[in-house]
Amino acid sequence: MNQRHDGDLVLGMDASVGEYYLSPRNVDLRHPLQIGWLDYYRARDAETWSRYPRRAWYVVNPEEFLDWRTEDADAFQRMLREECRLVKAYPLYVESRDLSVWVYLRE
Repeated sequence: MNQRHDGDLVLGMDASVGEYYLSPRNVDLRHPLQIGWLDYYRARDAETWSRYPRRAWYVVNPEEFLDWRTEDADAFQRMLREECRLVKAYPLYVESRDLSVWVYLRE
């Protein structure tokens, strides 16, 4: 949050949690205002947003890509590797789940 600039696009796989941190006064976390959803329904939206000259943050949990269509997950992860840089990784492995959070930035 402290590296985010005004006008930055922020997308997260759990937007309601991100909204809690970015906009703590928002009492309706099911309808985030400061962060957009990043899920398998909107997997290809990042391609459209990448055409605009603005910084974009992607907050992902690698395990959630398993729910995406294979071609969408592959394309999105390729975009993360080729067009973004990993800013921070928060590894968290609990029993058989990967609850890690990775934060990418596209400038």
